[in-house]
Amino acid sequence: MKTSKHIKKLSLKYKYLTIELQEVKDEFVVYQRQFNEYINSLEQTHQIRISDKKQKKCEKKSHDTPKPKKTKLNNCIKNMYKQVAQKTHPDKTDNDPVKQKMYRQAKQALDRDNLMGMIDLFLDLGIEPPELTKDQLELLEYNIKQVQQHISGVKNQDAYVWATSSTSARKEIEQRILDHYNK
Repeated sequence: MKTSKHIKKLSLKYKYLTIELQEVKDEFVVYQRQFNEYINSLEQTHQIRISDKKQKKCEKKSHDTPKPKKTKLNNCIKNMYKQVAQKTHPDKTDNDPVKQKMYRQAKQALDRDNLMGMIDLFLDLGIEPPELTKDQLELLEYNIKQVQQHISGVKNQDAYVWATSSTSARKEIEQRILDHYNK
């Protein structure tokens, strides 16, 4: 029972973090555009050239959700997939669109060895997840840390830092940029 509660907590944490990651990625798109406009205005106002390489490097960085670490969980995930498929397969659910979506998610989780995704489906369907080994629990915690690191990575991008800074901090950033490029 204790393991089951631990799994539920990990699942909720993972869901929360994936929602936060999507929110941060959406904000980043807006912030990157604003930051590029800001850099362009600095270039025009101060007649300096700020390297396009830095901006392109920033824009090229991927902000996709990290894929779960590959492991040899196939048997566990396959068994879980079969249980989810019994409750969500279109032939068994009169083509219920919600269940069809869950079935597709289960297929994706199976294809990607995504244990957390499969556990989330179990919990959403009210199925008790199986007891997991210590290694499997460590994998779930590792996947959560990956998402946390991804969020931190996006938040450490120049555009995100600049956009979320106070007015006084933005002035300091601007002064550092000007000092650097007016040399």
